[in-house]
Amino acid sequence: MNRMKDLRMMKRVSQVAFAVVAALTLVLGFTACSNDDDRVEPVVVATNKLMVDNVEKTIVRAEVLDMKDDDYAVRFYLSKDQSEYVQILGNTKQYNGKTIDLTKTEELQETIAWQVGYMKSASWVFVGSGDEAHQPFTSGTMQISVNVATGDVVLNLVDARLHLEKGQNSDGQPHSISFSWKGKGVITHLD
Repeated sequence: MNRMKDLRMMKRVSQVAFAVVAALTLVLGFTACSNDDDRVEPVVVATNKLMVDNVEKTIVRAEVLDMKDDDYAVRFYLSKDQSEYVQILGNTKQYNGKTIDLTKTEELQETIAWQVGYMKSASWVFVGSGDEAHQPFTSGTMQISVNVATGDVVLNLVDARLHLEKGQNSDGQPHSISFSWKGKGVITHLD
């Protein structure tokens, strides 16, 4: 009789244990499949530094140039005399909030294509562009949002690399640039 009680007790304990394990599996399964976990938001750190060719440079001033028709240029000045800067061209409707693959060109009819350039002493060290007439980067992505009315800029430029032939927009050397920036630039309206 005791053996029968023990078997029933073990059966009951096994059923309860199975139910607990099944419930935990369902809870953990739903948690792992949550839509919130599927979205990866980029981390943009407010900083005044950028990396050009593995050299850290300090941003001394930012400027947002309103070029009309939703086109803009954002300049990150690296010298007080403004002879050294990184310039990014784009269009708010075309690029705001989107991830741009810097290795791809685009066929655009009514807006300017993205462009990232580095100017030093009145000469372009490099310019990579999504315009079909120019060469894009060989790697890298960029996320940018620009508000030309307020000067607010959020930028995340990751591992952009290129090697162009020596010419008007390049010194012929391999180059890289990476940085994240969040802040306000001085607004200049171009007519």
